[in-house]
Amino acid sequence: STATRTRSRRQVGDDEYVEIQKFQVTNGEFYEFVKDGGYLNRAYWSEEGWAWRSFRHTRHPTFWVQDGPTGLHQYALRLLFEVVPMQWTWPVVVNMHEAEAYSKWAEHRMNDPTHSLRLLTEHDFALLLHYAQPNADPKAINDPVIKYSGKELRESRLMNMQLAYS
Repeated sequence: STATRTRSRRQVGDDEYVEIQKFQVTNGEFYEFVKDGGYLNRAYWSEEGWAWRSFRHTRHPTFWVQDGPTGLHQYALRLLFEVVPMQWTWPVVVNMHEAEAYSKWAEHRMNDPTHSLRLLTEHDFALLLHYAQPNADPKAINDPVIKYSGKELRESRLMNMQLAYS
């Protein structure tokens, strides 16, 4: 399960640490989210994510193909040139909205107020690199494109608006 996955503690600030899951989330782990009704529970989705999910009428990841009666949650996996039996141990392929909803669902299931789950940002990765390799270029930490999300850049008018949509 997600709560028991191996994690490593990494420094991202002078007194700030994050725990990073060692392995990517698998189709099998994401299946629990799907089976638990995660795609239908508004509480796990951001406003933008719920709008996307509602517009697409999606109930499972794009590359999962229903392989049985509706409601039984039986899936196959669509690859580039073929559909194969579901590979439950392979990393799941989802978009940002689905990944965020999954992390909120997983956090809710952990039921541990001392831990929160979220997706890492580019800024987090830059900080991880900085603290792991102190000789790395420090400009990356303060680069606005890495430090702020596209939405924050758009709202603050710090940079070219096109960056908010890439």
